[in-house]
Amino acid sequence: MSPTAKCALLFLHFVLLAVTAEYSAAQSTNTDPCGNGTAIPLTQENNYDRNRFVGVCGLENNTLTFTHNETAGHLGEYPFSVRSCFVEWGETCTTALPYTVLISGEYDEKEEGFILRRDRGQGNQTTNINLTLSSGGVSHLIPPETEVPAASTGDGSVSSMFPGGANGMQVPVTLSVQLVNPNDKLQPGVYSGTFTLSIYQCGTYAGSGWHSVCNGSVRYTYLENIAFTIELRTESTIDISGVEDVALIFTPGEGASGSTQFCVSSSGGALFRITADSANGNGQFILQGSDQLQYSAQAAHLPSGRSEQLQESQASPGWPGHTDSQCLGNTQENMEILIRVDQSQIDQARDTNYLDTLTLTVELE
Repeated sequence: MSPTAKCALLFLHFVLLAVTAEYSAAQSTNTDPCGNGTAIPLTQENNYDRNRFVGVCGLENNTLTFTHNETAGHLGEYPFSVRSCFVEWGETCTTALPYTVLISGEYDEKEEGFILRRDRGQGNQTTNINLTLSSGGVSHLIPPETEVPAASTGDGSVSSMFPGGANGMQVPVTLSVQLVNPNDKLQPGVYSGTFTLSIYQCGTYAGSGWHSVCNGSVRYTYLENIAFTIELRTESTIDISGVEDVALIFTPGEGASGSTQFCVSSSGGALFRITADSANGNGQFILQGSDQLQYSAQAAHLPSGRSEQLQESQASPGWPGHTDSQCLGNTQENMEILIRVDQSQIDQARDTNYLDTLTLTVELE
């Protein structure tokens, strides 16, 4: 091998090392989340501080709270902003760079949604949500653990990337939250999950260095794992309907009895307690005529067959509500009150007509 050839190989080796260095991406740590990336004073160290180039404002360590009212799958939107820019040299971060995003968190592979978890009550209940990111006329559904839009080596993907802002501008971003299944019957309470947002600036490298036009071939600056929490608060509702007056029917030797079936619905079928108050009673259920007769009131849950003797003015807990607000038009009433007057009370009666107003109160547990 000639000395000339050997020198050429050494020179080529040096060039390859230089190209590798130019391709390496560097990380922002979001130390300037809401600024414009200005370098003051302008020094070589400050100029290439990657915290100038990417910042996320109004999201990190925040809790995004939404309310579910069982009427719509769209829970709401949360606004924040992103700075994505670049400058080769200068105080101002002049050039806008588009970027891709990735959101991480607990997710459901079957329904392809992120998971919110309610760690209370009966079991470990969950619901799934979709997250959509929108900025500058670009909008994408963000699947879990997936960089969006997908990395590309050509100009075709650039228009679908999220836009950066020239001169360090903070560009508004909206995160939309939707239920994967809008018909989920959610128990009352708070469902929550913690997630992280990562941003990857798009870069282009040619033989002369970095270009202001991005073609998606490489990354420039990235910012990873901006943590935020989503909370979904379900409106706790309960309703009672279909209660009718009870006419007691006398059966010789057995006393008198009557009943009414009715509907108690609650958010997600949540448990409730029921209280029966007698207008004439004070610790007892009393029918009033010219004299008084004692009676009993028994509550029953029709789907399960559970029944229980109620105590006057004392709450009885642990009853499951119906998930439909009107028990499917009162065609599937789930509760019953059975009124009984013992024969021994009838034997003492001095009147023929007795009356009481029984007030039923239901409350969520």
